[in-house]
Amino acid sequence: MWHTIRFARAACAGGRRRPPRTDGGGGGARGFRAPLADVAVARRFYEAAFGWVFSDYGPNYQAFTDGRLNGGFESGAAPSAGGVLVVLYAADLAAAERAVVDNGGTIVLPVFSFPGGRRFQFRDPSGRELAVWSE
Repeated sequence: MWHTIRFARAACAGGRRRPPRTDGGGGGARGFRAPLADVAVARRFYEAAFGWVFSDYGPNYQAFTDGRLNGGFESGAAPSAGGVLVVLYAADLAAAERAVVDNGGTIVLPVFSFPGGRRFQFRDPSGRELAVWSE
């Protein structure tokens, strides 16, 4: 049985910010970043197979959207512990970071800025790596 996760509608394509959230904001999955060997191969596949729209952010990173799901492919990166990096949304990034640490998570990449806002990455107590972002 498959379960559906509702993803955000707009992408961060071309440096545009995603629209403001209207659902009260916290913890919903919005997209993912997947490390792989060759972004060009992945882009050709996902454009053709699923109609994803891509935006270039340099030779090693391609952001994509399908109108609901947002994410990116990073070339030459080693896969993270869980394979795909799930990115959660939080209206208050600092509070989310405190909550991760207070509840046994470990910050593996401190808060940094990117074209869609700011985010940090962490490992949960079982070792799975995730990220949290905010505008």
